[in-house]
Amino acid sequence: MSSVLYQLIYSWYLLVGGIVTFYLPQANYYIEGIMFPMNSGDLGIYLGVILCASLIPFNIELAKKQHQFWRYLALGMPETIYWIVLNIEWRIYGLENSKSWPIPGIKEIYTLFGILFGFAITLMLFNLLVSDFSEDLIVAIQKISWLVYPLTGVLTVLIFMLDGLLAAFFTLLMIPSGIGIMFIIIEVGLLFGERVPKVITIFVMKNHGNKELHKAQGQVALALGVVTASVGFFSSVFAYTIKNALLSWNIISQSFPIDIGYLLLQWGIIFLLIGITTVSLGVYRFTKKLKERDSL
Repeated sequence: MSSVLYQLIYSWYLLVGGIVTFYLPQANYYIEGIMFPMNSGDLGIYLGVILCASLIPFNIELAKKQHQFWRYLALGMPETIYWIVLNIEWRIYGLENSKSWPIPGIKEIYTLFGILFGFAITLMLFNLLVSDFSEDLIVAIQKISWLVYPLTGVLTVLIFMLDGLLAAFFTLLMIPSGIGIMFIIIEVGLLFGERVPKVITIFVMKNHGNKELHKAQGQVALALGVVTASVGFFSSVFAYTIKNALLSWNIISQSFPIDIGYLLLQWGIIFLLIGITTVSLGVYRFTKKLKERDSL
């Protein structure tokens, strides 16, 4: 598994997946003795996200009918309950001493629970976005998930030819679940870019009594997006510089259990993506307002 293409896919997957999973031998699948770089439950969640997103356009009305709290609870509760059980076990025995899962074969069940949880997240985000944006736009975003299948197929075949069956199987799992993670980040970015500027403008409007301020939502989104993207860019570019500074100031020690530099890098990328999404929304709303003004 040494081709440049596979190393790029694997490095990208570690980067986008590392912040949303944990690496524990008992929780991960093994293929020919090599541990898959995401635990079984989280793998199920992000596969579920892509699967659900690709199914929504086929029955939009059915997806809308699922917008009820008890339905999300029913889909997400199995994964949540077992996650709590695992954490209780690990707190009692410790991560290193917890040699087995409470129930044999639970990794497969945990993946299934994760898929259901992924459905819950995707349906909830879809219905929240539909309430803020046009239905056609949000459905179009869901249809982007259809590209995952041919992309996964092509890359899996290429990796099979370059690196063999094991690398191809890893690729088959990494591409859809990795894109599932990015799907969630971008959709959260859309909600952030729409709702936070709206709250800010409404707050200012109520406190200052300026009835025209609601028109400034685009500018607020643009400014908020620039700040968020800048924080993300700074955090990702200077992640290890910040880590070294924290070490030199004795704020953290070398034995600190989390790699702060890697954490800052990953969260920086997430903030950068959310910021870019928010800037895009701000530009759209700002230019729309200018067009409306020019048409008067």
